[in-house]
Amino acid sequence: MLILPPARRPRHARAISGGALALGVVLLLGALEVEERLDPKGLAVLRTSRLLLDAPDSPAAAASGNAGETGRIGAREGSWVRISLDGSRAGWVPFASVLPLDGIPIED
Repeated sequence: MLILPPARRPRHARAISGGALALGVVLLLGALEVEERLDPKGLAVLRTSRLLLDAPDSPAAAASGNAGETGRIGAREGSWVRISLDGSRAGWVPFASVLPLDGIPIED
């Protein structure tokens, strides 16, 4: 609308164009946020139901996780990985018991 000569331009062209530009910027930022949240990097699924241990090779269980639950992979130690399933459940499991969602295999 702003490229039209001033005589043929609608009366509120600047306001409409400014609003459209602002809406476009907000939608772009929202799309970038959604893309970041949907990125599977660092996420993994438990292959089987497991106890989440306090420490690698520890007999004490901090919590348990069911097969198919998704969590964020954290620290790695030897053949163990720490996984956080939600805000209150986290613990150590063997590498073999998780399936990374980003397609990059976890190596020992």
